[in-house]
Amino acid sequence: MNIIIGISWPFANGELHIGHAASSLPGDVIARYHRLKGDKVILVSGTDCHGTPTEVKALQENKSPKEIVDECHVSFAKDFKDFGISFDLYNRTDDLYHKKFVQEQFVKYYNNGYLKEKEEEQLYCDNCKLFLADRYIIGICPKCGAEIKGDECEKCGSLLTIDEVKETKCAICGNKASYKKNKNLYIKLSNFQNNIKDLLESKKSLWRENAVNFTERYLKEGIPDRCASRTLNYGIDIPIDGFKENII
Repeated sequence: MNIIIGISWPFANGELHIGHAASSLPGDVIARYHRLKGDKVILVSGTDCHGTPTEVKALQENKSPKEIVDECHVSFAKDFKDFGISFDLYNRTDDLYHKKFVQEQFVKYYNNGYLKEKEEEQLYCDNCKLFLADRYIIGICPKCGAEIKGDECEKCGSLLTIDEVKETKCAICGNKASYKKNKNLYIKLSNFQNNIKDLLESKKSLWRENAVNFTERYLKEGIPDRCASRTLNYGIDIPIDGFKENII
């Protein structure tokens, strides 16, 4: 039997912690079990080199994203080896093969109509020259007045949309955030609302209660389309006309 086991890829923006060890153990145990049975097993993971957390750390340490990624990858690989995780491949998302594969799949989704263009206003920090993900926005809760980070108030428990948050600032430098138009590609997850509903009904008895509850909640709210590209400086280039300045 041929078996591939994938373990989550840690972001290149800090050190590994006990949670990474805990989440890697089940996959390692399963891989060792099947190897003992004589099955052909590939246990894979790697360093997630791209995304806002990496660029933020680079800004904070006055380094390039590539420097941050290189440091983290060496550190992660050593830690996993010292911990004894029996990876057959521990790679990184800026590997040339990985980039090529992702670009091919992205173009395939676009040509098959699963991606759509959308222009909207997003919060932007003029000082950091960065469009801000929700986790890098601080502001005031409109319902209780508490200071919050992102779109959730820990004090009153309110779940907000980011445009409801008052007095928004950049969590990196503390400067006031402003809105700026940005064009991205979104994956049409809303097209799969009925497919997910049918899957839930057919597998409901096999799923954990929290998985069923979460799925029912999102189905009730309506599955939203999800942004599939980003406006960052470090990532995988999008080989589609009109999106050369965006990354995957």
